[in-house]
Amino acid sequence: EGYHGYWPLESRAAEPRIGGEAALDRLVARGHDAGLALILDLVPNHVYEDNARYRDHLDWFGPPGCVCGTPSCPWSEHIQTCWFTPYLPDVDWPVREARDAAIEDARFWSRRFDLDGFRIDAVPMMPRGATRRVADATRRLEPGSEASFLLGEVFTGPGEGALGALRYYLGPAGLDAVFDFPLMWAIHDVIGRDTGRFGDIDGLLAVEEQTFGPASLARILDNHDTVRFLSVAEGDAGGDPWDAPAVQPIDETPYRRLMLAQALVFTLPGIPVLYQGDEVGVAGGGDPDNRRVLPGDDALSAIQGEVLEFTQRLGQLRRCSEALRRGARTPLSTASHRYAFRRDGERPVVVVLETEGASGDFTLPTGSLTPGEWVDLVSGESLTSDGSPIALDAAPGRARVLVRADDPCAAIWAE
Repeated sequence: EGYHGYWPLESRAAEPRIGGEAALDRLVARGHDAGLALILDLVPNHVYEDNARYRDHLDWFGPPGCVCGTPSCPWSEHIQTCWFTPYLPDVDWPVREARDAAIEDARFWSRRFDLDGFRIDAVPMMPRGATRRVADATRRLEPGSEASFLLGEVFTGPGEGALGALRYYLGPAGLDAVFDFPLMWAIHDVIGRDTGRFGDIDGLLAVEEQTFGPASLARILDNHDTVRFLSVAEGDAGGDPWDAPAVQPIDETPYRRLMLAQALVFTLPGIPVLYQGDEVGVAGGGDPDNRRVLPGDDALSAIQGEVLEFTQRLGQLRRCSEALRRGARTPLSTASHRYAFRRDGERPVVVVLETEGASGDFTLPTGSLTPGEWVDLVSGESLTSDGSPIALDAAPGRARVLVRADDPCAAIWAE
């Protein structure tokens, strides 16, 4: 049942049932040959109960009995000492030998497999010094095997109040980036359920931009601990993951909402994150229903194929567009069911998102589009701007991605 890798049986061995070290070597080599950077999921907070390290060094781990979230062991009081489950011993980071072993685990994986960084699991369950020591150890590796990028899982609830928890772990001595859970929850409400307002998203983004660097936040729609966005959009997020797993939707509406949400994630500043399965619209309730096997191409429905093509093009556009990767975000128009913003640069990109509740034509303000010909990559519609306000028809449930007609990136959607 520990197929997901979060119950470490051996701290420095690749799972042989999926190919072991040889397969991981091939994966890293092929990724690097393709120009990709690869980061590995690092789990320094705990081990599985049958891990030899726990058997041989009981004093490296906190005492059993305090299981996270139980009445006698609430998260709020014991988050750094509780055990996730009775079979996952919690590493006692203040113990030097335990700390040194966990740090050396990171150095081992980075050196052995020429990794480019780590996604660090369960960051708040360890002292802040844990991630800082991992950062220091991996960044001091010999040139050529330096693990320079650290992305942390700092699970939070919604709202601006959660941003302080994210910021706490960032900095030159700590993490490079963290997952943006507050934005994820807002997207669930505004786009997934069509119950929130785009003003909530814009307000959160404004505070984030005052608080964080442009590349410090990894934008997500869901992950392996939350209900899949598609099932949120379907209204099928509350069933028991074992006895009443989420159904794969037949109606196109949740898939359209997923594409709208992907359009937002891929066009915002920060790091767009694609959780396996969201590129084809996989359903899923809570853990473990959200960790389904990725379907093959021949098993996809027509709308799932459309989601895949749309997501691929968003990724290609992001790679092509300097404005999407590095440009500042300028809000243009914000309403309950409609949101428009521009990513600035030599070749700007204007994004317009509308949920199903949008109605009536609307106008982009003066200066939104520089004078000249523009094209909506999604619909193929052409627009001519003289810099004045420009009227757009309502397009409920759709995204517009506007670029100048002479932008080389315009060809991506036409191919």
